[in-house]
Amino acid sequence: MESPKVPLTLLRRDEVKRRTGLSTSGLYQLMQTGHLPRPVKLTNGTVAWPEHEITAFIQSRITERDSKWQTLGDAAARVVHKARKP
Repeated sequence: MESPKVPLTLLRRDEVKRRTGLSTSGLYQLMQTGHLPRPVKLTNGTVAWPEHEITAFIQSRITERDSKWQTLGDAAARVVHKARKP
């Protein structure tokens, strides 16, 4: 596997929670469903997440939101257009 071009930074759980706004149980629920990357084991009982993976997760949520709003916006425009037809 090729190394990332950016320096790797690992984030501990509290920082991941702060950045994502998720609770501890929310983090683990999303990991269980495969929506959030699993952490890297550092030592027994110590884990952390690669920062670039958490950033990618956050960006994917924003992209998902934007695509849904675009779909809703398109649907609303069609309704308005139909309502204006005589």
